[in-house]
Amino acid sequence: MSDKQTFILRAPPHQSRELAKRAIDRAIDGYHVTIQPPTRTLEQNSLLWPVLGEISKQVKWYGEYLTDEN
Repeated sequence: MSDKQTFILRAPPHQSRELAKRAIDRAIDGYHVTIQPPTRTLEQNSLLWPVLGEISKQVKWYGEYLTDEN
């Protein structure tokens, strides 16, 4: 088993849940298991910075337009 595995659980339950359960069963003592809500997708991340760039060109923050550096 590799050091890190990520499983995205989907409804209705299918193969990903079974794979996650088997990985937990095979894990040795001391391994950590984290269940957490989803974060932004790569698509959402890719869109974030261009959108922020457009906002920074249109909005003055304390009398200044922001650049990528600030």
